Amino acid sequence: MRGETARLVSLVSALRIPLPNFQTMSIDEMTVSDRDLAQLAGVSDRRIRAMAEAGILEKHGRGKYLLGPSIRALLNNAADNASELQRERTRKMAADADLAELEYARRKSLIAPVAQMQLALESIFALVRASMMNIPQRTALQIVGDTDEARIKRVLDDEIRAALTAMADAELGPDFFDTTTEETSDGK
Repeated sequence: MRGETARLVSLVSALRIPLPNFQTMSIDEMTVSDRDLAQLAGVSDRRIRAMAEAGILEKHGRGKYLLGPSIRALLNNAADNASELQRERTRKMAADADLAELEYARRKSLIAPVAQMQLALESIFALVRASMMNIPQRTALQIVGDTDEARIKRVLDDEIRAALTAMADAELGPDFFDTTTEETSDGK
């Protein structure tokens, strides 16, 4: 406690703040004004008052603060703010890493923009729809006048399977999934 007092006395003396006799008073008993505490902390008087209003610092009379508890509160507050800053930096680093991974995957053609995938899927669904819609025309002549339910089902099943197999075997080509198109920031 004596070393702490001596260190504080030298700091306060350097700032030329008049203080009572330190030999008989502990740091926890010393009171300082908001202006003196602001000078010690390197902040404005207003900041000290705002910290008191926020409950970070405890007043000991009008515009007066106990030196020891106030210094400890200022240090704790600074440590809390540093922890928050570190959390924000960590969050930013993680976001930057995610963006770098996405950019790498895009360059390697491992991912595609949403708009491009939407266009590709719309084309695929149009192909599926066209193939399915052609089944009645292809099967009508085969089953017209036929009363054998099993044969009708077999003909329809064969045509559906043939259409699905043809779509599965279709060569869509590199233009179908063009990965050179990029989305702009406005999604166009």
